[in-house]
Amino acid sequence: MSQQEIYQIAHQLKQQGKTPSVALIKSQLSVSMPLTAIIKGLQQWQKNPALGETKAEQPAETAAPADTNASADIATLNQQVTSLRQQVATMKVEIDELKNIIAELKAK
Repeated sequence: MSQQEIYQIAHQLKQQGKTPSVALIKSQLSVSMPLTAIIKGLQQWQKNPALGETKAEQPAETAAPADTNASADIATLNQQVTSLRQQVATMKVEIDELKNIIAELKAK
């Protein structure tokens, strides 16, 4: 699945009064994951236990900035796509010009 599943399992184990460990998390995963991924996920969760909280457990305030950030990210990506399309169009014109020059040189 994902790192989020590791965070959620660690959070659930902590709520049950258990100390999250690689073995406990591995035993509860819905899909087998490499040990390195489990270890990394557990370490990240230990640094920030809030990662394992479900959306219902998180305060409503934290959801709003994410939406704002997502909108800003989308706008930035749209600008980048527009810029890249313009660059591709310019390059196509240049390629056509080079093809014409090559054809002229071959004709000589």
